[in-house]
Amino acid sequence: MKRKTILGVTVFVLLVAVALRTQRNARRDLEYKIASVRITERFVDGYPERYSRWIPLAGYQAESGIAVDWIVSTSADPSRSPFTLTLRSNSTAATTWETEAKQSIALIADGRRYELKSLRSLGSIDAPATLMVCEGPSSTLAAVAGAKTAMVEFGDKRYELGDRGLANCRELLWRSRAAAKTMR
Repeated sequence: MKRKTILGVTVFVLLVAVALRTQRNARRDLEYKIASVRITERFVDGYPERYSRWIPLAGYQAESGIAVDWIVSTSADPSRSPFTLTLRSNSTAATTWETEAKQSIALIADGRRYELKSLRSLGSIDAPATLMVCEGPSSTLAAVAGAKTAMVEFGDKRYELGDRGLANCRELLWRSRAAAKTMR
């Protein structure tokens, strides 16, 4: 009798695991179709680096037609941050954008705040843009990827990452974890 019960519980647990995995894969497939998820991989100093494509920051309304895009990346290089968020403005002058970007920057995942460390603000010579580079632990990316809603906070305002941004974060995390498993 005990063997039948153990066998029944084992079969049930396996069926639940298969159903959850199938549901997760179906969600990923749907996100690919809807959100146009694109992750690029390159090697820097022999270590893989993955990054999403640039996504417009929804709801950012600044004077003078300034637009802000963002990108996330991961790196397997132990000397670099495992997770990086970069904000890019099309502004060339010292403006409100730079003042906002130099304030604290955080990601908000399902209401929980994850502070990011601001590394630098860069101006570009060949393109009219200002970049703000921030870093954080891979656990921050995992929190955002697992969230139903996520926002970036800077300049004392919050901006939604949206479905497309969340889909990019999920795929980036999934690929980084899959690659880490194969490297072991």
